[in-house]
Amino acid sequence: VTHFGQTTKDALIPVIQAPSLGFSSSQLINVGTLENSGNEITLSGEIVRRDNVNLSAKVGMTTLHSNAVDVGGQTLTIFTNGRTYVQAGYPVPSYMGRRVTNPNEKAAPIFEKFGYVGSVFATRTYNPSLTLQLFKRYTLEALGEWQLGGHNMNAAGYQNANLRVWRPCFAAQDALKKAAAGDSSALGNFTALERARCTLKSSERDYALWVEKNDFFKLRSVSLTIDLPAKYLRGARNAALTISGRNLFTKTDYTGFDPESADKTDNTFGRRDYYTFGPYKTFIMSLRVGF
Repeated sequence: VTHFGQTTKDALIPVIQAPSLGFSSSQLINVGTLENSGNEITLSGEIVRRDNVNLSAKVGMTTLHSNAVDVGGQTLTIFTNGRTYVQAGYPVPSYMGRRVTNPNEKAAPIFEKFGYVGSVFATRTYNPSLTLQLFKRYTLEALGEWQLGGHNMNAAGYQNANLRVWRPCFAAQDALKKAAAGDSSALGNFTALERARCTLKSSERDYALWVEKNDFFKLRSVSLTIDLPAKYLRGARNAALTISGRNLFTKTDYTGFDPESADKTDNTFGRRDYYTFGPYKTFIMSLRVGF
């Protein structure tokens, strides 16, 4: 079990500067005070121990809390099109912007001009793993990961909804057309958030409306290792064949391409899902021989 707490003064954060200052991109500046705290817990043990069967398990749990204590009384812009900011009293960094205050009501959306939408990064992570050994020759290992409390911007959904080619918006946009033509009952089955996201009016569109929770579970890896019998080695002392796969399964309610997709690789504080691929499924076979 580990608990940590950290206070950073004069933290370096990439902040967008006014074009009149001569900078075309964000610049690192020293700003106020930031706090981070969290816990790391690992539990491990053997579940079954027999001559020919051994099953062990491990669970890692991490919690993280961040807070901007003081940033000089201003809101720092990290990534404009990513709606990413640093503001006192909120996680570092945070998504902020136009927000629907009644998202689940089947009614017209009510907007807050500039509000807190969510933390960019996960606040809780769980890593369960299992290792099964059979007959001292076969070893099966599996590793999973839950991430909770984070958000991602579905910028691809935003763009395609604007082009009216985002399938989840088809029904809502059809209803909005009917409502504009005088059929006030057409929107009865759609929530305020659906109406806001799928709006036909360019003046009402905003990237911040497409920030959503990206909680997910992923089966990170599965591998099978077989220790080959000595009779097949011919001069070698030992050999093992391993077949493995990574990112084999994902469970999430996030509506973009992948909950981990991010196109701002040059800015660790900014993040959005904008026509980029998430982690690939990969399969690897390897043979190790010792002489």
